[in-house]
Amino acid sequence: MMAKLDRNVTSDLVERIMAHISYQSAIAEPTANYQYLLPDGSYLTLQDVSLNDQRALVFVSIVPVSRPNRTVSFVLTRPRTLSQAGPWFSGWTDRQLRSARKGLAYAVRFAYANNDDDRLKGAFLIDPYAAPGSYGRRSASGPDGAVPSR
Repeated sequence: MMAKLDRNVTSDLVERIMAHISYQSAIAEPTANYQYLLPDGSYLTLQDVSLNDQRALVFVSIVPVSRPNRTVSFVLTRPRTLSQAGPWFSGWTDRQLRSARKGLAYAVRFAYANNDDDRLKGAFLIDPYAAPGSYGRRSASGPDGAVPSR
């Protein structure tokens, strides 16, 4: 049976992760990989990338039957009417934010249910319960990480 994450915990995690994404995107250019530590010790993996002149967040997770390959659980692109630079979610409408929260909640539940415990080498490890800007180790074997500057 797959583990389920409480709805209130999921909602809280989504808000915290969005705050981190907004902070990180204000000071870092794509392409970067991030892993958010979930309550059970699994990871939500996020790739901030540039696709066809549009910035996108690609959420991926390891599914037990597809190890070591990752499965895309959600892709979020910036609205074309907004700048592709700068912080994520800045200038978004309430409807766009609701849609982003819904997709991110799915990605969190997906990673949690699949117990994605694979540490991505070179990814920034982030505790969503820490204040944005507080970072852990860059990788299991790498140096302490800080968000790359522009």
